[in-house]
Amino acid sequence: MGQLVKVIMSSTFKLVIHSADMNAISGYYTVTASIEERTDDGNVVVSPRETFGVSHEEIHQRFGGDIVKWRDTVVAPTLKSHHVTRRDIHSEIIGWQGKSFPV
Repeated sequence: MGQLVKVIMSSTFKLVIHSADMNAISGYYTVTASIEERTDDGNVVVSPRETFGVSHEEIHQRFGGDIVKWRDTVVAPTLKSHHVTRRDIHSEIIGWQGKSFPV
């Protein structure tokens, strides 16, 4: 007889840039981004959007002029926020078990 093997896959994550802009006077760049999580069962969960900014000078001073390095720094706080939001929602929903709510 064949064996049943359960394969556990993890979620995959993408940084999604919803808008990008540059102030022509100040040279300040902003992006609005979120995390898109595709769960192992195919569901897509999108985190709340967050806005990040950086000046032209900072791009050169901190990132050697490499805007991709700056973009990569946006990932960590956005991903952390996504995980905190998911954890909080999960905790709340689990707490509903066995309770009733007036409608």
